[in-house]
Formats: sequence, structure tokens, C-alpha cells
Amino acid sequence: MSNLLEESKRIKEQADKILKESGILDILKDYGEVKIGGSYVLDVMLRPDLDLFVITQEHDWNKVLKISADIMKSRYFREFDFVNWIDFGDKDIDAMKGYYFQPWVPIEGQLWKMDLWLITPDQYKGSELTDRFKSLLDKETGVSKRLAILEIKKAMRQGKKYVKGVDGRLIYQAVLEKEITTVEDFKKFAGIV
Repeated sequence: MSNLLEESKRIKEQADKILKESGILDILKDYGEVKIGGSYVLDVMLRPDLDLFVITQEHDWNKVLKISADIMKSRYFREFDFVNWIDFGDKDIDAMKGYYFQPWVPIEGQLWKMDLWLITPDQYKGSELTDRFKSLLDKETGVSKRLAILEIKKAMRQGKKYVKGVDGRLIYQAVLEKEITTVEDFKKFAGIV
């Protein structure tokens, strides 16, 4: 097994530990439909980062206050950040609009963060995309597509983020829909010289 696959497995095990020990899914289920997104669902984790979405029918400040209090009452997380992208979002940028929470916790020498969004259904577009990518990965009989994703992710990292213009979705699309399997071919696809 590749070192990247082993690293991804280790990171996902840490994510499972956080989900179990923190009780975060139980905390959030009272506020809307909870979805886990991104690399966790696709089993291609390389960073200590979990994406969670709580889909609610309307923006509700009382839910924000209650979620914040419930997360803090758990005393599981070391830090807790919050951004109000409803009232203070940049109107000129086509970004997700919602309430954003960012709990942090150290696990096994790594500082993990959670990207947790309280959003309405019109803002949540991740489910269909993640489901499509997951079905394409599930059809794969070997580990070659997962390994290609992990290799490209590792090569495109610049510190804690990807190089400008690259995100996980672009990497998944390249490998799973465009059959790109090398870092060099990905760079061509993404227009990175």
C-alpha cells in the first residue's frame, strides 16, 4: 500500500475519532439535516480538516447562538471561531452565504479544524457533486483513482492550502471525470505552468 494511502487512512481514523468523541453530529442534528462533505466522504483525506454542513430551511440567529453554546458546552474543542457571512458577506463575490463555525482540536500532535456551515438548501450544492464523485470512485475496482487524487492533492498543496485556483473539487473532477492521473497532466488541465 502506498504511503499516501496509509497517511490518508490514518487521517480519516483521526477524523472518525473526532466525530465520535466530540458528539458533534448529535449536537448538530437538532438544527437541520447534517451532511459530511469533501475528502472524508470520498476517503481521500490528507489534511486535518473536516467539512460539515447543517442544512436548515431559513437563516436563524437563534440557531447560531444555540449551536455555539452547545459546541462550547461539550468542552471538546480548544478554539472556536465564527463568521457571519449572511450580514457581512461580500456581495460582489459568488461565495456560500451562511453562518460559519470553525472549532479546533489537537489530536495526536495535529491541530484539526472543522469547517462547519449553517446554510439553507439553496446554498448547499455539495451533496449532488459529492454523491457523483463517490459513485465514480466506488466503480473503481482498484485504488488507482484514489491514489491519483492523493498524489495530486499533495503536489498542489502550498502550506495548509492548495495553490491559487486549485481546490478539492477541481482535483476530483480532473481525476474522476477527465481521467487525469498524473500531476503533470493535472497542471495542464488546471492551467498551472
